[in-house]
Amino acid sequence: MTKSTQFFTLSNGLTVHLKEIHTAPIISSWVWYKVGSRNEIPGKTGISHWVEHMQFKGTEKFPSGYLDREISKVGGILNAMTYLDWTTYFMTLPAYVFEISLAVEADRMANSRFDPEEVERERTVIISEREGNENEPRFLLSEAVQDDWN
Repeated sequence: MTKSTQFFTLSNGLTVHLKEIHTAPIISSWVWYKVGSRNEIPGKTGISHWVEHMQFKGTEKFPSGYLDREISKVGGILNAMTYLDWTTYFMTLPAYVFEISLAVEADRMANSRFDPEEVERERTVIISEREGNENEPRFLLSEAVQDDWN
């Protein structure tokens, strides 16, 4: 096992942190973006989370549903999450198909489709998720505390 993390900065400014752990034949790639709900305008919340959802709607190279199907076939998982000041996309798969993880992320960020029907559908999903969270006292407390930070 490599004891330390290696850091690289690519010509486009992307910082890569690489940590090799040879206890299982898998790769787990995580791509973090410094954008989240803190970057939203009060009264127009949920946009960061909505964009995260839309990034899974496919590209020309990886159409909608393709990744879920293909990653599942090899026993992998993929997902994303958005928080206050970050959004991350992650994928864990067998090491022998490692190439797809970075190819997917590069394509997703440059070529995601924003089909008008999907745009409205995901807007409804995000609103529904928020309404469900509004029934949780911890959510309301967290939101009240976070509003004081802005």
